[in-house]
Amino acid sequence: MLQHTRTKLIELKNSISTVENSISILNTKRAALIGELMKITRLYYDKKEIIKDKYAKALSQLDKSRRLDGSEFFDSALQSAVREVEFEVKSYNLWGVPIKEVRIPGSVIPETDKRNLGFLTSSTFFEKTVQDFESLVNELLDNINYEYKIKRLSAEVVKINRRINVLEQKILPGIKSDIKSIQQHLSERERAEFIKLKYFKNVLREG
Repeated sequence: MLQHTRTKLIELKNSISTVENSISILNTKRAALIGELMKITRLYYDKKEIIKDKYAKALSQLDKSRRLDGSEFFDSALQSAVREVEFEVKSYNLWGVPIKEVRIPGSVIPETDKRNLGFLTSSTFFEKTVQDFESLVNELLDNINYEYKIKRLSAEVVKINRRINVLEQKILPGIKSDIKSIQQHLSERERAEFIKLKYFKNVLREG
């Protein structure tokens, strides 16, 4: 039950300052996240165009290698080219939002002498094909990381919007309503006390 006292009135007025400060902080964070989202989204779509272009060139080179080297040689060389790639996951916070990023340590394109390709199991055309597809890996990883960030930051913006709406549409109006109720109650009580005091003064004067 609401206490209609001056102490409670002061407490509620202080609460308004606290809530308004919280709204201000959330608005600042939301603006920063939206700015970051816009930047990452631009990078994401720019990278998609790069991937599209590189993928088309890689497919063209693959077709060229298959035609010039022969399907049997190409398929054999492809089996020899298969290798494992190590990944690492890095975690960090972006405006308080936990983010994970997948990376390949070092270069995804190994030096020629470290490839599982020999003189009889490879060709200039095939090696160019492998390099073209390997160069796509980091580009694809970039976009996977961008897409993940977009999802995480978008979810955080939605969460902040809900918090701001609750504070602005429920908490703040509720506090202001309680303040108005207490002020009216105190005003009525002061008016009643004034009338009572005036009455006793008149009684004393007439006595």
